[in-house]
Amino acid sequence: MADTKKKKQQMEYIAVAVLSVIAIFIAVSKFTEKGQKGSVFPTQLFTKKPQQEKGIKPIAHDEYGVEYAAIGKRIPFKSPLEEREKKIVVEEEIILPVMIVEGMIWNSSRPQAVIDKKIYNVDDVIYGAKIEDVTKDGVHLRYKGKEFVVRPKPLINL
Repeated sequence: MADTKKKKQQMEYIAVAVLSVIAIFIAVSKFTEKGQKGSVFPTQLFTKKPQQEKGIKPIAHDEYGVEYAAIGKRIPFKSPLEEREKKIVVEEEIILPVMIVEGMIWNSSRPQAVIDKKIYNVDDVIYGAKIEDVTKDGVHLRYKGKEFVVRPKPLINL
């Protein structure tokens, strides 16, 4: 049974090899210069020099640069959509709601913060701001996509 599978596989490989050789032969015969009309790329296209029209000066190699010097007008090489996107994008000032951090517990398995006389854990939400982390630096909050760090106010003894 294994011999029949092996023989079948060998026959398939031979058939693929024969078809590949035939395809290469056909491709080579199409690209030759036998009949100029039947070939894919006749050499006349590549050997023929372009005819210059009357009154047209040929372009020198150093004249290829494009320069646009109009002032105050739209540049035709830029998409008008790029200009619209720049005008639409306006950063609004995001201000964190007022909250008083009274205490923090960091560097533990359950970091917490005391804000406005209530205890909050990481991932809790206060006034629409999510508590991301509590570290020695302060309480890291995310409010409307922007990150803030709120620190406790120092106590003043008079």
